[in-house]
This record gives sequence, structure tokens and C-alpha cells, in this order.
Amino acid sequence: MSSHELNDLAASIRLVVTGWSPGHGSYYVHIYEEGDAWPCPSIELGDDTTPITEPEWVIAILDGYATAPDGFVETLRADAEKEGVCDMQAIFDVAQPASAAYQLSDTDVPF
Repeated sequence: MSSHELNDLAASIRLVVTGWSPGHGSYYVHIYEEGDAWPCPSIELGDDTTPITEPEWVIAILDGYATAPDGFVETLRADAEKEGVCDMQAIFDVAQPASAAYQLSDTDVPF
């Protein structure tokens, strides 16, 4: 997962983090306003319910919150190409199931 903190922020913005999330197959934007209950962002876009599929959309979302550096669209596109997409369902399909809950009724308790 790539992560870029932007430095050229609007007056009421504390932090802006953006990048590529392979798990969601989406770019993401997290905007933290002054007074937020850290570490929860005020605006969180780019997950499975709000995918951002084009790096140009990130620039549009940032308008009024932060200014992206020159060439940032290419940086985000390179992040996505490098990291690819992680198929979450495939991970769940091959993951080992959690062990069964420990049952005290099946155990000799020594007291």
C-alpha cells in the first residue's frame, strides 16, 4: 500500500494522506481536519464502497484540501502498477480457519 503525505494544505486541514490500496484495488484519500478525533479522518475515500479508479480523481478530490505536487498523477499511477491488486476473496479462500473455541466442558479442570 503506497502512502503519500501532502504538505501544501488548506488552513483548516491537519493532514492529507493518499495513495494506492491493493486490497481495495483503489486509490484512497484520507483528510484529517483540525480537531478530529485522531487517528480517525474526517473524510475517508477509496475503500470497497467508494472506489477511486483513476488517479485524476484523486486530484479532483483534493481540491480545497491540499495541492498535489507536480507529476502526482504519474506517481499514483506508478504505485498502482507496481503494487497491483490483491484479490481479498482469494486470500480468504486459502487462509487457515481459526481454531475452534476452547471448551472447558471438554477439559479436566484440576481444581
